[in-house]
Amino acid sequence: MSGRPRRTRTVVGIVLAAAFAAVAALVGLFVGSEGMFGVAVEITVRLESGALVAIVQDVEEPGFKPGDRVRVLSDGVMSRVTR
Repeated sequence: MSGRPRRTRTVVGIVLAAAFAAVAALVGLFVGSEGMFGVAVEITVRLESGALVAIVQDVEEPGFKPGDRVRVLSDGVMSRVTR
């Protein structure tokens, strides 16, 4: 008889561990997706040369408004819009 309650506790422990793992995985997906795919904005800029470029970057506060003068910084691979 003493073996049966122990087995029940083991099964309950496994079920609780599986439920906790499932919840942790869902939380990890949510947090991970925010980290990888945070809130972004596409900024279209007309350069002084007349060329039009679109740059996607993280949202900054305060945001850009149409007509703002900005700088486009680039390392040849990635570009960023700043004030």
